[in-house]
Amino acid sequence: MGCTHVQAITIDETHAPSPSAPSTPIPSHPQLVQPPQRHPSDQSQTPRPVPVQSLVRDASPTPHTLFQPVVVDHARPIPTPAPTPALDFDSPLGLAFGEGSRRLDHFMDYIHDLGVPRTKVSFYWGELEPEPGRFDFRALDTYLDQLQPQDRALVNLFTNGWCTQQEEIGSRKGAPLYTCPYNAPSCEKTCDQYYQEFVAAVAQRVLERAHGGVAYFQRDTEPASNRHFPATEPQAYVEIQHLFYTAVKAVLPEVQIIGVNHNGNFTREGQPASVDFFDYVLQHMADDYDILDIRLYEEYGTVDERVAWFRDRMARYGYQKPIVTTEYGGPDPRTLHNGSDRLFYQLTQILRRVCGGEHSPNPQCSRQWLQAHRDEVDPKLRPFFGLGSEEENALREEVHCHDITQRTLMALSTGIEATWWWNLRSPGTDPIFGQMRLMDNRFQPLPGYACFQRMTGQLAGMEQVQRMDLGDPSLYVFQIHRREGDPLYVAWHRDPSLDPFDALQAEPVSVHLPIPDRQVELTDVFGQTWNASSQDGWLTLSLSDTPIYIAPMP
Repeated sequence: MGCTHVQAITIDETHAPSPSAPSTPIPSHPQLVQPPQRHPSDQSQTPRPVPVQSLVRDASPTPHTLFQPVVVDHARPIPTPAPTPALDFDSPLGLAFGEGSRRLDHFMDYIHDLGVPRTKVSFYWGELEPEPGRFDFRALDTYLDQLQPQDRALVNLFTNGWCTQQEEIGSRKGAPLYTCPYNAPSCEKTCDQYYQEFVAAVAQRVLERAHGGVAYFQRDTEPASNRHFPATEPQAYVEIQHLFYTAVKAVLPEVQIIGVNHNGNFTREGQPASVDFFDYVLQHMADDYDILDIRLYEEYGTVDERVAWFRDRMARYGYQKPIVTTEYGGPDPRTLHNGSDRLFYQLTQILRRVCGGEHSPNPQCSRQWLQAHRDEVDPKLRPFFGLGSEEENALREEVHCHDITQRTLMALSTGIEATWWWNLRSPGTDPIFGQMRLMDNRFQPLPGYACFQRMTGQLAGMEQVQRMDLGDPSLYVFQIHRREGDPLYVAWHRDPSLDPFDALQAEPVSVHLPIPDRQVELTDVFGQTWNASSQDGWLTLSLSDTPIYIAPMP
């Protein structure tokens, strides 16, 4: 999860009532309807999946004149059941579990219900081995015991606790090692040895209990970020990686080690934040990782540029690795703007002035100020801070459903080989990452759950994703090659100058798409379907920011 600039605030977890036919005039914006509430008797147990409701936009599919604006119909979407996709063990798609490693029981039921085999959970050395030689693998076992042999699960380990400089640098998410445990002046066994024994013990546990369902190991993600592995210690990061790689491979030689783990933040100069750290890591760590990870938050339109930087830098040092993203998600409030006004950063500056704090303003002061000055917060930002009205929250949910498909296809079109959406479930309190979730902290599905299901169903069997160059950067058209059958197409339109909320309100345009002569079925991300036919190899289609799946009919 990327570096958060504003301390999380508490957001009230509430749900809209079950949908019913409207008997009053239709409001001006779509409404996203929550699935029915469930109240398991044992709150310590993760409730198992039940069918959830999806949302559709009520918009006319009628073709219009090429590149002419189309009248926008802001009628409320009609809720439709989301089809449960077949579990595709070859799918490159997946989801990270979320913050922490609590309430893991049965959560794989939801991962599989979403049609994907990939997930990821993070654990801390200081919790799995709270003191030298005493292991507590209960949380790890809860994870491993759910896996099937064909799952593609990931275990991430943070280097923290009694053998690390955690307290000195203020990070639980990765720290350099002491020479001796507890920073003692001398010892019979060094922290390097303890660390390798710990990693080997975790790998052995995986071998014994995961049924072959763990495909990846990873450590100390998002180094060089605030409260993560320090940017001043690239050599220590590389040295620990060698210990980690050697220990895992000795027990699980077929498991792939994911490394580098950049948080995805780039500067205006087109370089990763903490570029010197990552230049050193890429130069000196090539033999100690198998796959490169980069997080893909913020603007999805810059995904290809960020991925290209890492490919170019690996090439500079004479090698290439496959690339994955073990965290990506949106919408990201850091991308919201009104013209040149960057809304999130302006609010962050206000909170820092009022509440103090170099990296994160005082959380209690921030909550009080936001609640007292709600009307001064831009409506686009309010849902991310628990301040949104019903309509504002509904718009954010609609943008979220768009982003799931948009960001995923942008990532896959760069050649990224696997993705883990952030995240399955969350309390929703973090203003940047909390609202990317598909479920709340009680495992109640949110509208994005159905949108993700619909995406995995539509993309089932995909082998390659290519963005088609139509000479207009505002047209996002992708061709998805599948293991069987003809290609699937996905298309939407967004003016590059607009943020996702303004794009939601923009007028659609009519375009000609190079789709072969045939009848096609069109399905938007909310589940509305209609048929159309191409003529002379061109399909005339009204496009907005809502992605549309275009599938050949039998």
